[in-house]
Amino acid sequence: MKPSRCAIYTRKSTEEGLEQDFNSLDAQREACSAYVASQKGEGWLELPNRYDDGGFSGGNMDRRPFSRGAVFHLLRNRLYVGEIVHGDRVWPGLHPPILDRPLFEAVQAALAKQVVPRQARARRSPAVLTGLISDAHGAPMSPVTASRGDGRWRYYVTASTQQGARRSDLPPGGLHRIAAAPVEKLVAETLRDLIGQPTAPWTELRPLVTRVQVHAERVAICLTIEAAARAVSPLPPVAADGSITLNVPVVLKQRSGRAWLESARPSAPRRRPDRISGIFRSCTAGSWSPRSSTPG
Repeated sequence: MKPSRCAIYTRKSTEEGLEQDFNSLDAQREACSAYVASQKGEGWLELPNRYDDGGFSGGNMDRRPFSRGAVFHLLRNRLYVGEIVHGDRVWPGLHPPILDRPLFEAVQAALAKQVVPRQARARRSPAVLTGLISDAHGAPMSPVTASRGDGRWRYYVTASTQQGARRSDLPPGGLHRIAAAPVEKLVAETLRDLIGQPTAPWTELRPLVTRVQVHAERVAICLTIEAAARAVSPLPPVAADGSITLNVPVVLKQRSGRAWLESARPSAPRRRPDRISGIFRSCTAGSWSPRSSTPG
């Protein structure tokens, strides 16, 4: 029988009580050691090295957290109920289960309720730049939602950041997490100005863009042929690969751990829709004329 060497890891989130001769770490190690000893017949051998983390919480440990996909994989792993999965088939394993089957099946039922078909999720999501947006290095960014108090915040985040990469491991000079609403507004308003349709919905704007790349000082919007055909303002030169890219200058803003982009261009004055509709109503009522609206 091939031996299995077992390392025992213990942790306590605070230092309270660690000064005692027999503390929480010792109790954890004793319980784990007893379980390893009970599996001696299966070839389990306890390593003498101690792996103790006293006073470390999940918030201050310098380790990569589980990603959402890794947690789902862990919760769906049928090894814990004594089964082996091969392809689409499940076989009884030779190892004993370590979870009660009713508990495992209850978790599977709860997970199944959270699964939303990809197409339905895309229709329901307000993240209109999904599949379009990337960081300065070309890494795709995906929408995430965070809750803080009663507020909900939407972001676009690179995959490496979602998987827990440390800041020091990320490529320099890129934005790996930005607030979603400001960049969505920036792209939408740029496209509306391009085609001269200030109220065009996103469903009309989406066919105009193929890619959005965010930098700290600009947002690059790659246009489609349809966008070039509908443009009412001058376009930048066509690149060697045939693409047309609008580079919108931006200013990076940061506050309270949030980062967002704002247009660096001065906002052009826009006529208020209610004032315009009022002019039309006055005209139809016969109480308005161009002379009456002329100053002086």
